[in-house]
Amino acid sequence: MSAIEVFEHFRDAASDPALINLLGSECATVREWSAWAIAELGIRAAAPALWAAYRRHRASGDGPDATEAVAIRHALTVLGAREEVLPPLTASLRTSAGGLHRAWPSTRVSEMMNDLADHDQAMLYFQLWRVEDGTPFWIDHERLDQGFDVTAPWRQVVEATREGALLEASLVVPWSNLFATVEWIGHRDV
Repeated sequence: MSAIEVFEHFRDAASDPALINLLGSECATVREWSAWAIAELGIRAAAPALWAAYRRHRASGDGPDATEAVAIRHALTVLGAREEVLPPLTASLRTSAGGLHRAWPSTRVSEMMNDLADHDQAMLYFQLWRVEDGTPFWIDHERLDQGFDVTAPWRQVVEATREGALLEASLVVPWSNLFATVEWIGHRDV
């Protein structure tokens, strides 16, 4: 993992093959960190290896909300190998706050969640961040931690995750300096 940090820091294209090879590591954390570094460095040649790593992850039985899956989907999206659904309302509500480049105001997060579900997207989770003096601080919130069956009919998955996310969001007291980062997937991601 230290090598991944070094590769990312020096941004030397000579490290690209090594980062791509690390997607085949036996360690999930190494695969995750490698995917983040590949995205940061924009290594387009990694797309086939990322897709292979994502297929292996899905076959492993780990859920789509696992940090490895999130990192791989992010890398694929950044590299243009995966199209993320970002409906117009959700896109218009997105903001940057305290270094968070994909955040939504806590005062509008329920609208955003409904918009995603209306566009056939399943909510995986959201995290809350209080921004003070330009710095984001992670804020814990009540979670339902209810799993969902991705093999169920997709519309059922979408509605179940919408219901859970909206219930969690209803427990959040919105503030002007409170933002949410959100992870969601489409049917093609399962």
